[in-house]
Amino acid sequence: MIVFMVFLYTKLISENLCTDILQYYESQRIYLVPSSGHSNFPARRRLLHFPDELIGELCCQLVSFNVNTEYIRLYEQDYGIIGPHKDVSTDPNYMHTMLIYLTDKFEGSSLSIEMNDCIVTPKPQKCYGIVFPKGVTHYTTECLVGQKIILLLDVEPF
Repeated sequence: MIVFMVFLYTKLISENLCTDILQYYESQRIYLVPSSGHSNFPARRRLLHFPDELIGELCCQLVSFNVNTEYIRLYEQDYGIIGPHKDVSTDPNYMHTMLIYLTDKFEGSSLSIEMNDCIVTPKPQKCYGIVFPKGVTHYTTECLVGQKIILLLDVEPF
């Protein structure tokens, strides 16, 4: 098993796939309810089920990663702070978190990752993603303006 000791930030999906995922999300949005928050998370709207063709295309575009297709989440956040926390693996075959920005027209809600005694805060860019090991502390600031929509996956590099 490979565990990155640094993070990866790069373009991970195409504009077309991003648009297709957002269109599917919009078609399902009226059926969704906020997920309950806890001390580190505000309540957020989320989508947990995706059509096979979207999952297949996502896996094709993320060719360097083994994706846990049973646990793909899409979150919409337009308020609240995500407090410092560490992701925990629910499956030992997937020891990395991948976050893909589906939107970037928002202010605030900056993701910061603490690694190797430094804090990294990449600029959100649509279709770009961040991969980092589970167990690394990360958090976001308050979303001030706009709507942040992200895809969150459990992955393992090949």
